[in-house]
Amino acid sequence: MSQTVLLTGASGGLGQALARGLAAKGFALALHYHHKKEKSFDVLVEDLKKSNTTVFTYQADFRNEKEIVELIQAAQKDLGSIDCVINNAGVSHSAISWKQKLTDWQQVMDVNLTAPFLLIREALPMMRKNNFGRIINISSVVAHKPHAGTSAYAAAKAGLEGLTRAIAIETAKNNITANAIALGFFDKGMINELDAELQQQIIKTIPAEKLGNASELLECILYLCNKQSSYITGQTLHLNGGLYC
Repeated sequence: MSQTVLLTGASGGLGQALARGLAAKGFALALHYHHKKEKSFDVLVEDLKKSNTTVFTYQADFRNEKEIVELIQAAQKDLGSIDCVINNAGVSHSAISWKQKLTDWQQVMDVNLTAPFLLIREALPMMRKNNFGRIINISSVVAHKPHAGTSAYAAAKAGLEGLTRAIAIETAKNNITANAIALGFFDKGMINELDAELQQQIIKTIPAEKLGNASELLECILYLCNKQSSYITGQTLHLNGGLYC
């Protein structure tokens, strides 16, 4: 029986790439989206179904606890269980701290920190019952090396890594692992909101002199999802081309 994965933020560029990669490795997928802004997400789902991948999609606003609880319940019903939760969804509102609106700060916290906690909380009872689970939280280099205007995002991602360590301690005896992957700058996702000139400036600051690729992230995820990776838990893997050493 194939492992089942809940991937949040699956409609974004990085999420879609991960979904295709996980499907190619035989995972059954529960794909979350907030807003399907891209037609490519519908195309992705159709392609996965044509390739005989077991795939379900779920819309949920991660600012709403009820919708998060219902998402987990629906995914567990459709897939039978959730073996791996990948908290990939994220938002960022950049502003200098003394100009940061509370509503924007709260949204960043809700989506990047509170929602992962709620998803983990709801998934853990079945993982504990099955004596198996893999939790992977997508963090950011910004949690370790913030820059001006990222107070909310940096705080949320740093909190996510703290949550990861606490969950790891609580669940280690149940063959459940919890790890974070702190991403640097990748060629998909939020980087595309920046103009080409700024992207080039960013690349110059990366020792590897290139943006990360989704395939590299996929390899880390596949390792952490593996049943043989039970002794790595509570860790943050830094995938950033040497940007934070």
